[in-house]
Amino acid sequence: MQKLSHTGFGQSSMNSKGPNVTGTLLFWGLAASLGVGGFVVHTSGSRHLESAVDVYNR
Repeated sequence: MQKLSHTGFGQSSMNSKGPNVTGTLLFWGLAASLGVGGFVVHTSGSRHLESAVDVYNR
């Protein structure tokens, strides 16, 4: 039987190896990729809009 070590209010852990940062890194990686993707799509859309306005004005 394993003993639970209490680490704080309402928290317990089976082992005390340190903080788990995998979820945090995964979240920040996803957020960064969505930010870069949004920037690229916005920049591309601006160029297409500008060319569409130029074609319309001819």
